Amino acid sequence: MNIPLAKFLIGIRLHGQTDRKMKIGPVAIYGISLLLASGIACAAPSCTISSTAINFTGVGNYDPLSSTALAGTGTLGFVCTTGVLSTGDNFKISLSTGSGTYATRTLKYGSNTLKYNLYTAVTHTTVWGNGTTGTATVTTHYAQGSSTVNVIVYGLIPALQNIVAGSYTDSIIATVTF
Repeated sequence: MNIPLAKFLIGIRLHGQTDRKMKIGPVAIYGISLLLASGIACAAPSCTISSTAINFTGVGNYDPLSSTALAGTGTLGFVCTTGVLSTGDNFKISLSTGSGTYATRTLKYGSNTLKYNLYTAVTHTTVWGNGTTGTATVTTHYAQGSSTVNVIVYGLIPALQNIVAGSYTDSIIATVTF
């Protein structure tokens, strides 16, 4: 069953911006998936899903004149206390397009946009999406009795975009399938 579980926000402060307030809000938890494995019904997992915002300002301000792209990371975390098989479970994480498309996601500040994307690895070569249109999902293993399993989300804002100063944001929904 696919149910959106965590929503995380992405924020950036541009070079020269004096406003120190970021438009980044708290994580919104949307639901919990049911677990069905190999045709055997199992108890619904009791899981806590959390995320940290991908904050590009933690690594510096975006400079539209710089020829260097700006990278940032965020984290999706999972803890399950019941309903996980004794051998553990794999789960798949897909991400929505947000304000843009999988080819080019967009951060927005009013009517202004700033191109960026989310990736499955620090190399920024595979776009994290829903497994269609050239994107990939991330599958990881959760062993029974595990502590929090953290999955890193890698973001990248391409260099040399002609934009105005402001707090650019986007909302992405992470869907976890057990």
